[in-house]
Amino acid sequence: MKKTILLVADMRGWIFDRHCQEIQKRISEYKIDITYLNDGNIETLYSDYDLIYLLDPFQLNFSEHKKVIMGLRGDWLFLNYPGGARQYYKSCIKKRCCILHVVNQRQYQIFKPLVGENPLMMVRHGVDELMFNKDEYLHAAHNGFIVGWAGKTDSNGDKGLDLIQEACARLGVVCLTAKYNNSGQLHKNQMPHFYSQIDVLCCMSRSEGCWNPLLEAGAMGIPVISTRVGAAEEIIQCGVNGLLVDRNVDSLVEALDTLTNNPEQCRVMGKHLRETILSSWTWDQRIQDYREMFDYYFSNIATAQTTWLHRIFGI
Repeated sequence: MKKTILLVADMRGWIFDRHCQEIQKRISEYKIDITYLNDGNIETLYSDYDLIYLLDPFQLNFSEHKKVIMGLRGDWLFLNYPGGARQYYKSCIKKRCCILHVVNQRQYQIFKPLVGENPLMMVRHGVDELMFNKDEYLHAAHNGFIVGWAGKTDSNGDKGLDLIQEACARLGVVCLTAKYNNSGQLHKNQMPHFYSQIDVLCCMSRSEGCWNPLLEAGAMGIPVISTRVGAAEEIIQCGVNGLLVDRNVDSLVEALDTLTNNPEQCRVMGKHLRETILSSWTWDQRIQDYREMFDYYFSNIATAQTTWLHRIFGI
């Protein structure tokens, strides 16, 4: 009989739900179900599954944490927390899971000394390259240069849309936004068309984990200008497949000016970013991270717990 795993996302249709659906679709070795925070009573499901996977540090009060894996996707969670990462781990993570996973190298370096001997894993999501396929969407013909931005305007990550808009105003270029919030999300099916309309995507966030629009735009062959946040430094080779900038308007203006005056360089950067994404960041590739994490739990932690129960109680 297959082991059972419950994936816990925040809400239907949102990005964590999309990640859950990709995991459920691509891993058949386990019986995987999905539930949502706003469904309520998640704690009562604890005994029904062999493993619970929380996509973020949702503050759920399970009877114990021995079969809970927790993801940490947003840097802002611990950067904005009183006492920083150390206090955040102690208060919100340590006694709530048996495995923590992070999504970028900076997170790994920060949390590795905090978790001690507890498992810490690098598990990153991918992009559906068949959905975000530049060959299915012709780049829309337009006059001038169009800068794109995508994200939640009310996000705690401090997205910096105002910086992008000011830089575009200085240069006299168009800023096209794909805004969404909890009450009115853009469906992911609309996003490939959005990317096909722009020349470059900008990220001026104060913090990120592994920014989904970077993967999506890259799969579409659109170069990205980003601050040095989250996984951006791991994906973007500055001057090759995108540009890394300081978080101020002058730095962004300089980067945008470089690309507006060199459209061929912009196109080539997009081509190289697409190669980067397709070689390492599709869901077909990244799903192995999740498979190995689940396998590790059942082969090591769950087995050790069963052995201990048998030795102590004869169960």
